[in-house]
Amino acid sequence: MLSGETGAGKTMLLQAISLLLGQKAQVKLIRKGEEKAFIQASFILATHSPVHRLLQENGLDVDEEVTIHREITTSGKNRIFIENQPAPLPLLKSIAPYLIETISQHSQLSLKEVEIQLDLLDDYAGAHLERQTYQHSFLREIETGKLLREFLSEHEKKQALYPTWKQEYEELDLAKLKKGEEEELFQKYKKMAHRQDLLEEGSLLLKTMTEEPAALLQGLTGIHKRLDKLAKLDAQLVPLGDLVASASEAMTEVEMELMRYMESLEDTPEDFHKIDQRLSQIKFLQRKYKGSIEELCSYKERLLENIQGFESFDEEVLRKRLHYEEAKRQREKNEKILTDKRQEAAKKLGAALTESLQALNMEGAELRILIKETPAKLSGSDEVVFELAANGGDDFYDIREHASGGELSRILFALKLILAEKERGKTLIFDEIDANIGGMTAAILGKKLQKLGQSRQIICITHFPQVAAYADHHLQIMKTSLEGRSMTEVRVLSSEDKTQELMRMLGGRMELFSEPPSKGST
Repeated sequence: MLSGETGAGKTMLLQAISLLLGQKAQVKLIRKGEEKAFIQASFILATHSPVHRLLQENGLDVDEEVTIHREITTSGKNRIFIENQPAPLPLLKSIAPYLIETISQHSQLSLKEVEIQLDLLDDYAGAHLERQTYQHSFLREIETGKLLREFLSEHEKKQALYPTWKQEYEELDLAKLKKGEEEELFQKYKKMAHRQDLLEEGSLLLKTMTEEPAALLQGLTGIHKRLDKLAKLDAQLVPLGDLVASASEAMTEVEMELMRYMESLEDTPEDFHKIDQRLSQIKFLQRKYKGSIEELCSYKERLLENIQGFESFDEEVLRKRLHYEEAKRQREKNEKILTDKRQEAAKKLGAALTESLQALNMEGAELRILIKETPAKLSGSDEVVFELAANGGDDFYDIREHASGGELSRILFALKLILAEKERGKTLIFDEIDANIGGMTAAILGKKLQKLGQSRQIICITHFPQVAAYADHHLQIMKTSLEGRSMTEVRVLSSEDKTQELMRMLGGRMELFSEPPSKGST
């Protein structure tokens, strides 16, 4: 239990806890004149707490106790450590919900939000797996429906393009273009265009090599014979004879290849005309489709894919429609499972809240939870409505529209008490949640907190002595002054000090207690 005068520093303590749970750090929180702020806390974890798994997935192994500390500097940099190992902010935020939950006097306003009421019912029902399964099927239905609509829309656009695709594909297919064909045809074209020059020059070469009086081949043969004779007189000339022999053999090979080449020049004018026409056809297609032969071949393949896709529309649209309908059926199935679980839980939670509200000094009060069908959305097809009849015989009304602050405070407190039994392990902080209730109800609330504190850690900030009296451990927050600077001091109260603090909270009148409290563990 934490108590103290207004402005003593209770809010500062809650801010420090929020920073340890991942709240955005602000430089203005650092004390004037200091370079950094340091916050640290230790948590004892339940054996099967999800925190173990989350930390292990990030390479951190902890036992039953985990220590978190955070440093904030005036430079704007801040560091987070879990078990003295640096940790990222997202990791801290992921484990925070399993460590502490803060319920403040402003939390009651969340009860007026439709989605919050639905979340609270799902928490009570333990319907998180069913909700997750439904959400997956809902998103699957959205995705398959989107794909179907996009496919139908694209098909409408392709209807206008289909005749063009067909005409262009037939034109390119008829052309039977081959990669590298243009260069090969150009070389043939150039050869045939210069056929006469090649024939004349080739004939002169052959004549030079074989027919003229000083024919090259005959000359080489004569040189080889003379060197052969000389080599018999001097062996040093043998290599020269071998060179001339090789040259003679090479020239003979040149003669033979040149003769074969000359024979290949006997193409007809018809052949030349065909090549010229083919090159003209290729140039025309390249100008029309603005690309090389390689690019035109690739374009033809894409045209074929488009044509085949368009012509297989009936088969493809049937497949996509079946996928969508199956996704829709699965969503409807999961939706019913989730709704059934919510309806069952709504009856039980309504009865439990009615009992708790009557125990919180609302005799005759009755709360019921209605589930109304809505169009399917990510959270389901249910709208949850909390309705209250504050007194016996009164009509029910929607708490979002007509409930008073005191009624909302009692409903929120009753909800947290009920849900706490289902969410064991984390610490609950009640921050002046008793702000809108009276003294007698405050005493009842204190007893409820005392009972809850027997199975988990409860931290309560209150100005009500009727609540504080039931605490097993009482800490007083005080503002003091040291060397001209304000300081906040947290003091553990002894039994005698606790009595004095309760007297202060009562304004000096102990008789305001409705009954002496028994020892608790809050």
